[in-house]
Amino acid sequence: MVTDFRVVRLHTVDSTNAEAWRRAGRPAEAGLVVWARRQEQGRGRHGRGWVSPPGNLYASVVRPAAGAGHPGLEVFRAGICLVEAILDVTGQRVAARLKWPNDVVVGGRKLAGILAETAPERAVAVVGTGVNLVSHPATTSLPATDLAQAGAPSVRPARLLAAYLGRLADRAALGPARILDRWRELALPTGTPFRVRLGAEEVRGAFAGIDRDGALLLDLAEGGRRRIVAGDAFPEMAG
Repeated sequence: MVTDFRVVRLHTVDSTNAEAWRRAGRPAEAGLVVWARRQEQGRGRHGRGWVSPPGNLYASVVRPAAGAGHPGLEVFRAGICLVEAILDVTGQRVAARLKWPNDVVVGGRKLAGILAETAPERAVAVVGTGVNLVSHPATTSLPATDLAQAGAPSVRPARLLAAYLGRLADRAALGPARILDRWRELALPTGTPFRVRLGAEEVRGAFAGIDRDGALLLDLAEGGRRRIVAGDAFPEMAG
């Protein structure tokens, strides 16, 4: 593994994010990575469960204090590094793209998710990733896929994790503007139709990128542009 990190490998854990918090120490150990073969209580945004059978990648990285006040930025940083790693290990056979705010998709189907958590008194962020390599859940709000189904059946968790950590090391010092610029380059194309759930409200429009704070910009079907800070976005595209 990349020397900038200390990797703890486990067979089974409740959640790699939870275990990373338990092991991070005081002061927290930036660069600690918790990697598990399976999770029993894996979770995504808003406390949603993350199905975590063996064969996929489940890992959490403790990020240093510089990112702790900007958990959204750490999600964007992790997203670009994960997509770049997927492109590396698949020889670009899998057209992975980023979907606001925290997903990697292939053909509009969810391949991976990212969850960043902070604790102000610990001055770190824990950034967890779950990547479907050989299997994916059958019933999800956004249809899912895995690398094997997408055309890359031989990617092992260790190989993808090494590539991901290498990218994180390369991009550790990138500032917000460069991170967001690179995220835009790797995102779904502008103009992609989207449905966005905002609590009880739902809006439709075309993806118009993100602003300098990382908020979603949506060109509404009825006209005008809306800035969305938090919500669940679903691309409406074939594939």
